[in-house]
Amino acid sequence: MADGLLVNLSGAYTDADEVTGENRERAVRVPRVQAVLSFAYQASARFSLALGMRRVRGVLDIGAVELDDYTLINMRGRYKLTDATEIYARIENTTDETYETVKNYATPGRAGYVGVAMRF
Repeated sequence: MADGLLVNLSGAYTDADEVTGENRERAVRVPRVQAVLSFAYQASARFSLALGMRRVRGVLDIGAVELDDYTLINMRGRYKLTDATEIYARIENTTDETYETVKNYATPGRAGYVGVAMRF
């Protein structure tokens, strides 16, 4: 870890079942594997940047339909103008990945946001 840089890696393997009566089936809409890698850089007391990547594999939807694996990348930045005011920007799904969390259900493409946060 470098001065001002925070790196985080987390992951999960989930082997979940749903039980209905005497039947036991793999849980739907629960990723078998998830991994998150993120970098946060505090460039100065006023300025910070972050980059995050989330990888999802092995999602099963209703009817035993296997959904495609996907990777989402998000970025954000903040700049503190005063002790009470900061501006921020973020881009979600930076690579405009096409993905589904539910079969045939639309998910957002790339999106950008800019704002001002004030404390009173």
